[in-house]
Amino acid sequence: MKHILLIIGAGQLGLLLLEESTKLSKYIKKIYIYTDTEDNCCKYLDYDFVEIIIGNYNDKDKLNKISNMCDYITYEFENFPTDVFSQNNKHKIFPNIDILKIVQDKYTQKQFMLNNNINVPTFNIINSYQDIVNFINIHQYPIFLKNRKGSFDGRGNQLIKDENDLNKFTDIKPNIYIIEKYIDFDKEVSIIGCKNSNNDIIYYDIVQNKHKNSILIETIFPDSDLNKTVKDKIINIFNKILELFNTRGIICVEFFIKNDLIYYNECCLRVHNSGHHTLKSSYTSQFENHLRSVMDLNLGPHINVFPGHFYNIISGLQTEEIINQKCDLKKNTHYIKYYNKKPVGIRKIGHLIMKN
Repeated sequence: MKHILLIIGAGQLGLLLLEESTKLSKYIKKIYIYTDTEDNCCKYLDYDFVEIIIGNYNDKDKLNKISNMCDYITYEFENFPTDVFSQNNKHKIFPNIDILKIVQDKYTQKQFMLNNNINVPTFNIINSYQDIVNFINIHQYPIFLKNRKGSFDGRGNQLIKDENDLNKFTDIKPNIYIIEKYIDFDKEVSIIGCKNSNNDIIYYDIVQNKHKNSILIETIFPDSDLNKTVKDKIINIFNKILELFNTRGIICVEFFIKNDLIYYNECCLRVHNSGHHTLKSSYTSQFENHLRSVMDLNLGPHINVFPGHFYNIISGLQTEEIINQKCDLKKNTHYIKYYNKKPVGIRKIGHLIMKN
């Protein structure tokens, strides 16, 4: 049976989902891409089964008219309004829209994990400058101020190291931020996986992530330096989160590691940047398995084929030339992909996957 899908968003993740969807042509009749911008990453694809629709994410009538024609709905970014879909269409959305509502707000996300006995950095809700002062008085500098909603790639994250930094937030508005104790972690790792309705679960090897200005610049896959105790703990926590969420589609969870302590950082209900290496390093990429999971198909083999390094190509931060200086590309097998994005400001415009 062939299915009709709707994907919300047309950025680089949407592009890679569409490109990988060609491997599932016997299961897919049509894919609608819904986006609010004509200048998107997917517009250059010439696939006869894909239709791009431009519209506002708040347009209930338009979105539900398209959704009514679809068997399944998924999304390549998380910050769209969840209340626009009819009840009937909400049941078609994977990962589950009720879980998405929790994840969209970092406060409710962290509270959910805490309530389920998952270790998180000490945090609190912030509604005034005095709330920040009170938190610092208890937990000391440095602390992180983070946007509760809509933040990604470092946007909305503010490190407060001292009183000079603190004084920038004297006129803070309520219901915008959470405050979090700074974890001087040894490394940050992430794990990606999914399940289907038969409770078949797959997860890719744990990877180490490196950031600059809170933006992912490098992923080492797999992270072969983890000891077995820490690795098993991470896998157990990840399986617990998948069971708690009980939904289909790729889920990524990021952790901080300090000695043998593991702190939950955040999760994404979508394909994730730290899993892009699977396009070349695995038998089945995260993008293909996301679609397989959403459509409730058998999940594909996810064994790592080779180890290596993944680099984001970021305008204004990490160019292809800078990556070449880190690792001689002439000597190493590598794959480069650009996303049809203009190099405006600091922006992910492509990636490079390199074999060790």
